[in-house]
Amino acid sequence: MHDRVDVDRVDELPAAPTGLRWVDFLGGTRNLRCYLVEGGVVRHELMAAVDDLDRVHDPVLVHAGVTVRQDSSYALPGFYVVALDGHVPALDGAGDAQTVALALAVREVRRGMREALGIELVHLHYEEKPRASSHVHQWLVPVHAEHAAGSTSLMRLDLHAYLACFVFREQRAAILAANESLRAHFDATGTRERLDAALGSLRA
Repeated sequence: MHDRVDVDRVDELPAAPTGLRWVDFLGGTRNLRCYLVEGGVVRHELMAAVDDLDRVHDPVLVHAGVTVRQDSSYALPGFYVVALDGHVPALDGAGDAQTVALALAVREVRRGMREALGIELVHLHYEEKPRASSHVHQWLVPVHAEHAAGSTSLMRLDLHAYLACFVFREQRAAILAANESLRAHFDATGTRERLDAALGSLRA
């Protein structure tokens, strides 16, 4: 890590020198804590290496080679990222067990979002990037009609404007509460055991 700075918006960051990039996280003294790192550093590996991240980034589930966390950049409560633990740049590079574990975890997170958090509509996103830090993960974005500017359709929702409605300093308590509720749901409903059973049946 070359530098660290807290900002309200990523457009306040200075330009990164050649070969480096800024990685932003909810928290710090403002809305975002940003680290200047080598261009190939993967976000989830950086999270393991720094010790001053806000508690909103604590995992809600780590199991079967998959980690689930609140999205690190946007303060929409219940916005979860489901990521493979091992570095895989693109989905077609994942092994069979990794692919199945990811799909099952996405299903279990979606179930918990509905049953524990009362989230009725979700958009599922996946992205690949043309750089070494690209890593397989899927976003489950809660879609609340009152903030969706007239349409909850995936292709019509202005995602940037929608996510801008949620400011970290206003939403931190709600994010922490959602994380605790989802953890409790996973414990109470045997999510880990269900994942293990499903993966075990595929290996049999």
